[in-house]
Amino acid sequence: MRQPAAFCGIVGYKPTYGRVSRNGLVAFASTLDQIGPMTTCVQDAALTMEVIGRNCPHDATCIDLPSENYLLHPTLKETTFGVPYSLLEQLEAEPKNNFLQAVDTMKTMWR
Repeated sequence: MRQPAAFCGIVGYKPTYGRVSRNGLVAFASTLDQIGPMTTCVQDAALTMEVIGRNCPHDATCIDLPSENYLLHPTLKETTFGVPYSLLEQLEAEPKNNFLQAVDTMKTMWR
């Protein structure tokens, strides 16, 4: 789901198994089948998950948890990202610099 969406320029989100009910789904491989949103932006995917990510009493595989808030806080101050600096040493100069510029951009978003 994520890859086909990315290839088409949209957002695909694959939820944790059991987070979204499979009730009504025509199963092709029951343990692999999964429902998740494909949307034009991340915010729409988050809002869709808040609706479809609820417990369903008609699906025994659906986990019994309340709906979650999938939207990130606008300032991102409560979010933690890990940066694999040791792996960056294996990259060539241009991709490494691009990645480090992205890290710097993200750091400015936390201020």
